[in-house]
Formats: sequence, C-alpha cells, structure tokens
Amino acid sequence: MSAETNMLRAKYNRTIAYNMELEQKVRETRDELSALDKKYSHLEECTRTLCEEVLKKEREQESLDKKGRDWGAMPTLELIEMAKRYVADNFGYWKDRLTDAYEMYKKRGEMIEKLKAEIKELKTDTGNDKDAGVEPKDGDKDNHRFENNKSVGKTGTDENAGNKKKGVGGKGGRFADAIGVEIDNAEIIEEDSDISENQQALLNRVRSEFTGNGKKSGLNAKPAPGRIKAEEERQKQRAQELKEDTKEKAEKILDQMTQIQLQALCIICENKESTLSDTRELTGEATGSGKGTVNTCLKELTALGLVSANTISIPGKPKVTIVTATALGKEAYRQKTGKEPVESEAETLVREHSTLEHGYGIKAVAEMLEQSDFFKRRNAKVSYINGRKPISSAKEKGVSIIPDITVEIENQPPMYIEYETNSTTAEDFYHKCNKYLAASNKMYIVVRNQTELEETVKRVEDWIAKTKKEGRAGKAEGFQIMIGAYKSLEASLSATDSKGEKKKPIPDWTRRGFNSPGRR
Repeated sequence: MSAETNMLRAKYNRTIAYNMELEQKVRETRDELSALDKKYSHLEECTRTLCEEVLKKEREQESLDKKGRDWGAMPTLELIEMAKRYVADNFGYWKDRLTDAYEMYKKRGEMIEKLKAEIKELKTDTGNDKDAGVEPKDGDKDNHRFENNKSVGKTGTDENAGNKKKGVGGKGGRFADAIGVEIDNAEIIEEDSDISENQQALLNRVRSEFTGNGKKSGLNAKPAPGRIKAEEERQKQRAQELKEDTKEKAEKILDQMTQIQLQALCIICENKESTLSDTRELTGEATGSGKGTVNTCLKELTALGLVSANTISIPGKPKVTIVTATALGKEAYRQKTGKEPVESEAETLVREHSTLEHGYGIKAVAEMLEQSDFFKRRNAKVSYINGRKPISSAKEKGVSIIPDITVEIENQPPMYIEYETNSTTAEDFYHKCNKYLAASNKMYIVVRNQTELEETVKRVEDWIAKTKKEGRAGKAEGFQIMIGAYKSLEASLSATDSKGEKKKPIPDWTRRGFNSPGRR
C-alpha cells in the first residue's frame, strides 16, 4: 500500500510541475503576443498613412465623382494592393518597396495568428493535465523540474528569501527562474528593435520620397500642413500616454523591490560602464555580495523589465553581454533618487553608430589602432565619438561624410575608416563609396575576418567596374580603397611578430582602386 501511495504521489508531483511549466509558457506567449500586437498596430498605422498619401489623388477624384467609398473601413491589405496598382501605373520605381511593406505586414499578421494558436493549445494542455492520474512524458525530467521548483522564489540571500510576500524575492525570482533567464547568455525579454527599426526605416524611406517636393516622386505637392500637424499631435499624445504608463508601472515595481535590487539598479543608472562583467563587479563592490547573488539580482531586474541585456560579437574578442537600464528602469531610478540617469557607454555608441554591435565593433577597432606600435610612433589621434558631425568635402561642394573612425597624424591627411560587416545592401555600399570618392582620395575599411575581407574586396571591385561602366573612371583616377581584416591588421601594426622578435610595423592593407592594383 505504501509503494502504491508513493507512486501516485510521484505522478501527482510530476503532473503539478508539468502544469506549472505550461502555465508559464502561456504567460510568456501572451506577453510576446502583447508586444507583437503593439508593433503590429504601429506598422499598420504607418502603412495605412503611407497608402492614403499615395492614393491622395485617387481619393480626391472619387470625392469629386461622389462614389462615396469608405476608405477608413477598407482592409489594410486591400488598401496596400490598391496603392501598389496605383504606384505601378504611375510610379513603377516604387512597386518593389510597397511589395516589401506588404510582405512585412502579411508576415507580422501570420506571426500573431500563430501565437494565438499556441496560446489556445497551451491553455488546452493546461486544463487537460490537471488530473493527477495523467502520466506526463519524460516523467523523470518532469519530476526533476518539480524538485527544482520547490525552491522557486529564492534569490540566494536570506534577505531576498524573506521578501516573498512583497512579490520580488518571490515574484521576480520565480519569474526569472521559471523562464530560465541566463544573464550570461543574455536570453532577455525585450522588444525586437531591429525588426521594428528596419520596418520603420523602409516606411520612412518610401514616405519621404512620396512626400517630397515632387522632383523624385512625381507628386505635385507636399502633404497639407494640417495633416502634418495632426500627425505630430498624435505622436505627442502617444508619447505622453506611454510616459504616464511607465510612471505608473515604476511606482508599483518600486514598492516590490528589495534593497539589493535598488542598489543594483542605481549602479546601472549612475555608471557609464555597460558590460556585464563591469556591472557585476561594481554591484558586488557596492553591495558586498558575491557573484552568484549579483547574477540572481540582475536576472530579477531583467524579469521585472527594469534591465535589458544583449550579447554581441566584437572583432578579435569573445562575445560580450551589454547591460543597460530600460525606460521603465530609468523611470524607477528617477522616482527613487530624484536624479537623471547618466548616458551609458552603450547608449552613446548606439547614438553615434546606430546599433550596439556596430558601435562596439568600431570601438574595438579604434582601440586596436590607438594601442598599436605603428600609430603610437606617429602620435596619432584616434577618435570614434564626434557627435555625428559631418566632414565636408574639399573636392566637391555639397558632399560630406561621417566616418566611423578618424585617425589624425601630424603633417598627413586624416585617415577616414569605416567598420563593415557586409550587412548593408550593395546599393548602400556603392553609395558610401561614391561619397568617399567625392570627399577624399582614400577610403579605409576594416572588417572582422578574412572571409569578410574577401567579400568586401569583391564588393569594391564590383563598384569599380560599375563606376567605369558609367564613364566616371576619369574623375576617380588615383582614388584608392584600403581593406584590412582585424586580426591580420592588428598583427601587422605590432612591432614584434608571433615569436616576440622585433620587426618594422607595416599595415596589412589590401588595396583596390583606379590605376592602383595590388597589395601592400
């Protein structure tokens, strides 16, 4: 009888653990759906605005003809199809761009439908498995999961373990442990900024062409001032609503936070350092806590939405995790301290160079050049933060460049260096080369590895061939593009070889240009 009771109890424990896991998946999927819905709504609004602007003449004509079509009630996909046909008939050049917008909109709708189906399925599973007699799959694993969940809510410190009633030591820790947040691997819940930025960039690009002065787009006039003002007011109202919502959430979270969580948040908001190792060290020193306790605290802050983390690749170095305060985290800090958060290194690099990975890659290249024997001997000044200040061309009026890195050496022309990962389109790369051609006599490019060097060389050769085909080779005579892979460039700029023997540093640039083939 005892053995049978133990077996039933074990089945019950496994079922409870399995049920808890399913409920957690439902919550995660619902949160993901909520975030996706917000992006979807924003994309839909931008798309409809764009299509309405494209079809402005069509709508005005229908109004004159008194057809009375309800444009506001028209499904978005149908509206896009109409805009595509209109553009194809009148401005064929833009058909592909509207097709891209259509595909992104359609894909986002499919993603939301898929998530809804997953939530429905998970809810069904959760309801069906509440019976203690159900035998879950992989029983041993489920039983192990339940054993782990017995201690859910503990943060690794007595202080946090005693705060279960507050909902942080218990709620924050429980959420972080349940979703398996690993701060070292940066599996962090945050908005997919890359997707939304790319979509917004596409829509802005198409919109800017259609709302220009008519020279490129073929339209005769800019949007009515009243329409622009109304859109600005809507944007301000949305921003204010978001701000108020963030304030309200911050007030609630502050009531739940433990002392160590507050200290860690203040460390992140008051220091420029953004890497996980720096944040961990500073937090440990300030709180007197060990590495494990600090890691747990950072996981809890992430689960609460106060901190975000991203793991990125940096040339010549292992992957690194970047930790920053979210908008909610900054608002909580303001309410707690009455002070403004400092701009972290990560935020500075994003402001200067668009993305974290690009910004930290540029920083790594700049530091490598600055610390090399070759540039040290020349007292070179290496800069990669210049406030996005454009450098005007001395060769062609009205042309300017904003290089990723500038190296200044006395009595020599400045070196303008671009850090490339070959993530841009060929068209954008050609445009960059054309700007450098108009602004300078040389363009320097640093890439991450030998494979990317070969890809970049091919891109440069294609641009040279295109330039010659367009009859611009005479204007480009003498222009050179110097390409270097990070590791080989670092080694060549050093005054010692791999065996420690002295040598003369000679930069390992692969050279391409007009009337200047070969390698130096």
